[in-house]
Amino acid sequence: MGPGVVTGTVVGGGGAIEVTAGGVTRGVVLSAAGASASLQVDAGGAASGTVVLTGGAETVLSGGTTNAVVVSSGGLELVSSGGTVDGATVIKGGHLSGAAAITGTLTLDAGGAVSGGTIVSGGVELFFAGGSQTLSVASGGILERDGLT
Repeated sequence: MGPGVVTGTVVGGGGAIEVTAGGVTRGVVLSAAGASASLQVDAGGAASGTVVLTGGAETVLSGGTTNAVVVSSGGLELVSSGGTVDGATVIKGGHLSGAAAITGTLTLDAGGAVSGGTIVSGGVELFFAGGSQTLSVASGGILERDGLT
């Protein structure tokens, strides 16, 4: 059986989803109290609209893509070198970490953290006071702080 599509699933404590080449997830919620809930995106796989809550972790491996992810308090987004983040929102207590190529719009709210990664050409980071970041901005990438370019 070939890769499929997983839509609107809630993954609780101890649950895990692996997205292999050609597979797609849409609107998965990762939430676990006292245990982990995970989503792994392999090379050629894609995750769209994932919501990562307390105890949740989304891992994007080289060649994988995540789109429009929301990382909330206690959630972790970990992206390997060669992985792509195409739009993300990191809010208070959430953390996006790794060596991702960041395209689309990355919104970093107060209390959120981004460590690693590069805003590539066409990518935009909206950085609000109180957020924490260590990333690079490549030629053609845009960093806006509190609405100022």
